[in-house]
Amino acid sequence: MVENLNRQRVLSLLDEFYAGDVEAALARCSDDVDLTAPAPVDILPHMGRRQGKDAVRRTWMTVHARYSGMRYEVPIQLGDASNSPPTLTTLHPTLDRQDFTTHLITISGTAADPDGVSGVTFSLFSQTLGGYLHADGTIGTFAQFAAGLDHPGAALVAWSLPVTIPSGDWTLLATPRDTKGAVAPAGVRTTFVMAPGDPAPTATVSSPLPNVAIPANLTISGTAADDTAVRRVLVQVRDNRFGLGPQVGGGFGRAIYIPATVASPGARSTTWSLPVANLPPGVYTISAYGIDDLGLTTGLPARPAVLVRQGPTPPAVGPDTRITGPNAATFRAGSLTVPLTGTASYPGTVSSLWLVAKETRTGVYLQHDGTTGLTFDHVAASVASPGGTSTTWARSLVLPRAGTWLVEAIAVGADGSLDWDRFGGNATYLVYPGDADPTLEYNSPVSGTSVPDGRIAAAGRAFDDLGVASVQLQIVETGSPGVGLRLDGSIGAPQWIPAFVSNAGGSFTNWNYVSPPMPSGGWTVLVNPLDSVGKGLVTIPSRTVTVP
Repeated sequence: MVENLNRQRVLSLLDEFYAGDVEAALARCSDDVDLTAPAPVDILPHMGRRQGKDAVRRTWMTVHARYSGMRYEVPIQLGDASNSPPTLTTLHPTLDRQDFTTHLITISGTAADPDGVSGVTFSLFSQTLGGYLHADGTIGTFAQFAAGLDHPGAALVAWSLPVTIPSGDWTLLATPRDTKGAVAPAGVRTTFVMAPGDPAPTATVSSPLPNVAIPANLTISGTAADDTAVRRVLVQVRDNRFGLGPQVGGGFGRAIYIPATVASPGARSTTWSLPVANLPPGVYTISAYGIDDLGLTTGLPARPAVLVRQGPTPPAVGPDTRITGPNAATFRAGSLTVPLTGTASYPGTVSSLWLVAKETRTGVYLQHDGTTGLTFDHVAASVASPGGTSTTWARSLVLPRAGTWLVEAIAVGADGSLDWDRFGGNATYLVYPGDADPTLEYNSPVSGTSVPDGRIAAAGRAFDDLGVASVQLQIVETGSPGVGLRLDGSIGAPQWIPAFVSNAGGSFTNWNYVSPPMPSGGWTVLVNPLDSVGKGLVTIPSRTVTVP
């Protein structure tokens, strides 16, 4: 592993230097080596910055001449790939929260690391005031707060700190540190609005009315109100099956919120409108939210959700489409062709079938001519019994390139009705011909082991031809697979939890994980390695242990 080799080179250089072999240590350096020894040069003139092997040689020789004995210790090595940084598993306030009742809130969360969490720091940047919050309540240059930990050094800790925060838009950046000094390089970021006592604006959709047929060209309208001032209104028209909708400036793509025309910006109450053109057939949800003068927005639960349909009047029972094969969990592509089969039914008779394929990593769609594009398109597929109320269908879908492909099957009725219900009519296929599945070496725990302290330890190695991206574990109650360990350390609906891997992205890696203390009972530990394209094992191995 390259990372481990680099670590060993650093340690070898230190061994040679402290043993007095300056030339051997220099041999590991490039000719333009740059050495900085932080020390007052007026007292120790041979220290400071030195560039080039000759200058570094003179400094090192002087050091050895002046000191009779030296030793070194490496508690932390920056950039050490053998020590992965800790993770924040929860963070409060949650993203875009704005329902605070007081300026004094508790910034909190949980952090996890197999080596133990030693600390969590966070910063609070005011987008409104243009600076960072300081402990004395002032706004200025960069500043951080140190949170308190419930169990410093534990593999899973809860952290918190009460802070009084002025009104405005805020960005919170939290950074955990483990006991070996590893720090999450980007931290975890969230935004929120602090405005106690200031209610969020409201928004309504007046036209169209819910559950009506709409034309392809229409104007959506409504109202917005606030206790101080409505500044903006944004509207989303979202196709319920594919998540597509109108774009700013025209076009049709991934659904976004589009600025509406506000009749009286800055007023406490106003109407708004948004023209929409060339809306394709489908079932849509129209939503809107307002923004006031402090940046507060209409909360998600309070936003209107108006269901409408563009296209034929829906029958009492619409078309129903299913994909029956291949099984997405076990399918392994030998080529770029996916042999699809399924069923379609409709009391008004089925005439044909649409297949929509989207490469989820890049967001491109398969076009009807076999190319890819950013716009929604479909490939036609024939049915075995056109004109029947129930039929089978089959189509070998040829894809233009390897990828992770979400395939949607849509039955088309003789009257033009479409199946806009996703239930059973979609599957995601990992189409990577020639890519082998990862393999796993599961060394511990041994099934039947008793774990007196409740901390279940698992370890082993994982291998893949292209690279091991991660190793995930799930710890579930034996006999009750619906109950297990969650990311935040609680027990509930089980979640997959990332293990520590020593060589992420490499063709092989060591992995290990230590759980927080588990309740008494039997526990099953499942382990699944994932490669760089997201493929795991078809059959996931497990071990069972008992916590007394």
